[in-house]
Amino acid sequence: MSEEKLEEMYQAILKADEDGLSELRLWLFKETCRIENRETMLDERMQRLEREREKMLDERDRALQKLEKEREALWEKDELAEQKLEMLREAYDRLDADRQRMERERKQLDKEKAFNQAAAYYNADSEMFFSGVNTALAVKKRYKELIKIFHPDNLNGDARTFQMINQEYETLCRMYQMNA
Repeated sequence: MSEEKLEEMYQAILKADEDGLSELRLWLFKETCRIENRETMLDERMQRLEREREKMLDERDRALQKLEKEREALWEKDELAEQKLEMLREAYDRLDADRQRMERERKQLDKEKAFNQAAAYYNADSEMFFSGVNTALAVKKRYKELIKIFHPDNLNGDARTFQMINQEYETLCRMYQMNA
């Protein structure tokens, strides 16, 4: 209330008679009851708002905790994915190194095979497979050794050389009167 109203009420109280005072008391009582009811309503509303505030804070805290757990899980998944990616990179690097090593070995084997084939053709052309052999037992022994070396299923094997060895062996078998 403004000061003017208070002053006006104060003057009315001073000038008032017994009926006016009774009426003023009644009005004051009603006004006090109304104010107390209003205050009670405001207190209840304040308590309800405070409970809702606490509830909202709890919900916010739970949501933040959930969000933090999800972030941690995401970080763990990200770290795991990085580890897997690094393992894959290492595996690809090893595979590449193995591939390069295998390529070098293949080239070396091709060179050795070419050299051995050239040597075999030279020996085959000169029919020197069984040179120095003068008994049937020595022929069989030399034949087994040559087969182990020049059989086409072997790494250094050659079908043409193998056929030449067989032809020479058959010739020697007839010469020594052996069964081929």
